[in-house]
Amino acid sequence: PSIGYRVTERFVPGIGLTYIYLRERYTDRATNIRVDHSTSIYGGSVFARYMILENLFAHGEYEVLNREVPVIIDNSYIEIQRRNIPSLLVGGGYVQPIGANASWNVLVLFNLLDSPYSVYPNPLFRFGFNIGF
Repeated sequence: PSIGYRVTERFVPGIGLTYIYLRERYTDRATNIRVDHSTSIYGGSVFARYMILENLFAHGEYEVLNREVPVIIDNSYIEIQRRNIPSLLVGGGYVQPIGANASWNVLVLFNLLDSPYSVYPNPLFRFGFNIGF
């Protein structure tokens, strides 16, 4: 969930919370060790949206997610460590009103801080609903 505040007709900053349950199964290519791992990923973000046209907006977001990652030690032992993984998501979206105080939106974002531990693929597609109070 996220919450924003319309500062002007075009500018909306806000904050968000994230929780993801992830289960991974893979074989490490370097060591041929099979990994079956599940974890909870959680964190928060700050974002800003700027309406470019009536239905098109630019979006920027900085998010830090805390997740467990497998770390291979001495080519034979896997240790699970928690790490904070930052993401800088930039892109844009389309918003369509569906009532007086509601709308749906779709975004295409790119993670400029992509790393082996990133949760998001590039590009990242999001779909959501907005409710105004």
